[in-house]
Amino acid sequence: MYTCEYCGKEFDNYHKLGGHKIHCEKNPNAAKANLQLEEARKKRKINESQHLHCKYCNKEVANQGCLVLHERHCKENPDRIECKGNHGKTKGKPCSFKGETKKTREFLRKKGETFHNNYIDGKFKLGSNHSLETKEHLRYKAIEYIKLCKGTCSPRYSIIGCNYIDKLNEQFNWNLQHAENGGEIEIGGYYLDGYDKQLNIVFEYDEPHHYKDVINNILTDKDLERQKYIIDKLHCEFYRYNEFLDYFYKVN
Repeated sequence: MYTCEYCGKEFDNYHKLGGHKIHCEKNPNAAKANLQLEEARKKRKINESQHLHCKYCNKEVANQGCLVLHERHCKENPDRIECKGNHGKTKGKPCSFKGETKKTREFLRKKGETFHNNYIDGKFKLGSNHSLETKEHLRYKAIEYIKLCKGTCSPRYSIIGCNYIDKLNEQFNWNLQHAENGGEIEIGGYYLDGYDKQLNIVFEYDEPHHYKDVINNILTDKDLERQKYIIDKLHCEFYRYNEFLDYFYKVN
């Protein structure tokens, strides 16, 4: 319950209390609020008593809004433009046909019902699944657009990851090429963290955001798709490093 601080009357709704407090007899500011209401009512009565007439045909209308609409479509208005299926619009105003909004709403309602029923029945899922060829084409198009705007296309890379790749090269006598010793090699729109062409070895340095579950070493769907594409494309040996777990492993 909400209690009025002026008269002690109780209400079960906060909004009812607010309306009561404005006009409460014991509220010192209630007189001002009542005066404002009376002035607004007087202005409204004055406006209603005024006789508004069209400046083109002198027809009387109810209020200012009706006057604006009537003058815009008045047959004696020299700026009125005839439109097929419409009663005319003033110059510069968009032309919309009667009944089109109802047809559109009905079409969208039926389309939404069909989509909902098919989604419940499992006929399709949300979103569109592109083919591998389409995804590769989109990656190349994105690279071309970046080169067109910037002149060059170079992905972000980790300096710590590059240092780790250098250690792998020393330890296993590999020659992995990375961002700081010749630039990352691009395969099918993907840039490889490290790649040895002679031994056909690919290495990826993975920060925690590459994993759905970093503790259990479960990669995201995008990283798994990328990994599968690279292996199928190069028929290579694939190695990864989980930075969070400090875990270096070979992909089967």
